Amino acid sequence: MAGAVRLVMAGAVLSVLLGCDRSEVVEDLRTPGAAEAADSVRAVDPANAGSAGGVDGTAVSMLEHVQVATAMYDHGQFYLYTNVWDGVDYPGVVDRAIEAGGIAQDGPLLVVLSSHQCNFAVTLRVEQWSAQPPDDLDDWQEVFAASIDVDAFGLLYESTTSVQNLRLEALPGRYAVRISGRGFVQRGWPGSTTPGDEWRVQLWPQEGDRQEPARLKAWSG
Repeated sequence: MAGAVRLVMAGAVLSVLLGCDRSEVVEDLRTPGAAEAADSVRAVDPANAGSAGGVDGTAVSMLEHVQVATAMYDHGQFYLYTNVWDGVDYPGVVDRAIEAGGIAQDGPLLVVLSSHQCNFAVTLRVEQWSAQPPDDLDDWQEVFAASIDVDAFGLLYESTTSVQNLRLEALPGRYAVRISGRGFVQRGWPGSTTPGDEWRVQLWPQEGDRQEPARLKAWSG
């Protein structure tokens, strides 16, 4: 396995977290056109649309859109971002995520840390809701919350050492975001570059000030 390394993204030193052997990357994610190959996996799933809420005056939330993609991450971290500029302090955001329990943000860049060192074929499910979705924290091992402003550039998923540039289907606007992960086997090197953990990103419209990034649930493993 690769040792502790410093990686460069957009000209900035990014990480001192451990990475995995890149020779084990699944073929369709390491060849030219990897972003298009991964993006083609996504699928709209209207059959899974649903709603939550009640007649007691609480807002009814409707699941409006689902996107499913095969993504990847390395060095125990991945990013959601929109129109990142050169002034973003990449290594500083990663350091803050390490210190703050797994999540940190600098403007348009949101950094999330995973319990696994890597997963080169992770299932990523993106849900768009009309309002805050129901609480299902008991079904997940890691859960984070934050806000993100999506501009005309769009919302993308990325990680270190990859050039996937996976575009997430989100219209411009301010969103609350809940990020959940499960399927972890052990912290650090999981024994494989495809250990089977999965992640979900839930988005819904947010008015007013942005929420500071926070951990809602931590895996005890």
